[in-house]
Amino acid sequence: MKLERIKCKPLERAKNFCVSSSYIIGCTGRKAVILDKQRNLIHTVEGLEYVYSAQVSPDETKLLLISVLNKFYIVDMQTFEKARVTVKVPYNCNLEGRGCWSFDGKSVFIPVHCRTGYSNSTLRRYYIDDFSKY
Repeated sequence: MKLERIKCKPLERAKNFCVSSSYIIGCTGRKAVILDKQRNLIHTVEGLEYVYSAQVSPDETKLLLISVLNKFYIVDMQTFEKARVTVKVPYNCNLEGRGCWSFDGKSVFIPVHCRTGYSNSTLRRYYIDDFSKY
């Protein structure tokens, strides 16, 4: 095995990475840095809250950023507009950065937790066009 050290200033403080066929995304908690495959900076998504996990949609037009709190963000990869979705009670405990895209890229699946006397969780589906819960 050969180890290669990659120097990339925009990714220096990233705690986690996502690599797709077109993008490299690094998450620092407060921002997500989007680079192309040659490690050129494309955009920085600012104003995030505890986001350490990113997933690119199957068609690579949207970005799912998942907080460890009770929210997640959807970013349009052409305009870089950001939408924040807050998970409502009673299943609004920490998301712990978990979630994924549907196969068709029209929705995201988020496992949500309810803090009661015991651990209780369920899987929610959010449609991206209107962020409604399935």
